[in-house]
Amino acid sequence: MEFRLRIEQGFVHDAAVYCLQLASRRAGPPLALVIFTLAAGLLFHDFWNADAASKLIQSIHFWKSVSISGGMLMAFAFSPGRYSVDRS
Repeated sequence: MEFRLRIEQGFVHDAAVYCLQLASRRAGPPLALVIFTLAAGLLFHDFWNADAASKLIQSIHFWKSVSISGGMLMAFAFSPGRYSVDRS
C-alpha cells in the first residue's frame, strides 16, 4: 500500500510541476502544490513516529517539504493571477 501511495505521490507531483510551468500566469497551481506538499510531508515524513535510526532523515525531509511549501506560497502571492498582490 505504501509503495502504491509513493508512486501516486510521484505522479501527482510531476503533474503539478508541469501545471506550474505551463500556467505560470495563474495563481492556482502554486496553491495546489502547497496543499499537496504539506499533505505529503505529513503522511510520508512523520519523524515523530519514526524509530531512532531514521528520525533525523525523516525530520530533514519533513522540513524540506515545509520549505518547498513556503516557496510555493511566495509563487502564489507574487503570481499575476486573480489573487495577486501586485494586481492593480
